[in-house]
Order: sequence, then C-alpha cells, then structure tokens
Amino acid sequence: MKRTFVIIILFLLFVQYINPQEKNYNIFTTLVIIEEQKNGEMSKESLVSDGIFNALWDLNENIFFDMVIEKPFLLINNQLDVKPFLQEARKSGADSLLLIKFNYIISEESSGFRIKVDEVKFNLYSLNQLKSLRNGDKKILYNEFADKKNKDKILKDIGYKMLKEILK
Repeated sequence: MKRTFVIIILFLLFVQYINPQEKNYNIFTTLVIIEEQKNGEMSKESLVSDGIFNALWDLNENIFFDMVIEKPFLLINNQLDVKPFLQEARKSGADSLLLIKFNYIISEESSGFRIKVDEVKFNLYSLNQLKSLRNGDKKILYNEFADKKNKDKILKDIGYKMLKEILK
C-alpha cells in the first residue's frame, strides 16, 4: 500500500514537471502598471495600453486593474523594479503586479506614419511568493507603415500581441 502511494505521488509530480504549458501561479488579482513611451517621452496617448487591456479581458480569467504613473520605471539588474508599487498593490488587495515598459517610435511619412517597436520589458511579480514569476525582454521588432486612419488600430493590435507574448 505504501509503495503504491509513493508511486502515485511520484507520477503526479512527474506529470506536473513535464507539463510546461501549465502555469499555475496562483494569481487572482493583478495590478497592471504600464509605462508607454512615444518617441522617447511618456505618452499621454495610451493606444498600445488599450490593446494590452483588451488582451487582458480576452485572455485572462483573473481580476486586474491599473495604475497611472508619471515617472519612468526604475531598472535594477536590468529588471523593472517592483518596490515602488508593492505598498499600493497590497493596499488594493492585489496578489500580483505586472509591470510593462515599452517605447514606440512614430515618424510621419508622406501619406501616413511609420511605427517601430523593438522590444518590451516586463515583470510579473507575485506578492504571495515575494518573487518575480516571469520577467525579461521580448523582442517585438515591428517596423511597419500605417496610413493615418489605421494608426490607432495598429497600435492597439501591437499592445494585444505584446501581452500575448508576455503571458506565453
């Protein structure tokens, strides 16, 4: 009987170990903070952020809410620093923080705009486990021409795709 129990436990641990698609972080409520820069300056426009929030609604079953920042994120050891936001996240009842930093370049061309995004930095931090669950840089390498009427839609699509990449 003991031997069977041990084999079952080992089998369950093995199945959990070999299934990398299962990302059970025990996250239910996330404070999402986005630093959106347009041409190197903090953007008042939040088109890419809108795409990120659309993706959160579509792809995530958890509760999330956002916070507006006025200064760029700090980097520590090439990671986005969560410390300035820990107290606010705890007060709000969040069990995790998702920091996203991106910069896009828009240059005007003859009949539209060129939109360029190289990478996005992110940090998904668990307040329960007091550690980063996922962090790093995602290469986006987006460099496309957009006519004036599609600029907003394209920026929202970039945000949507960006979040899908982060949560992969």
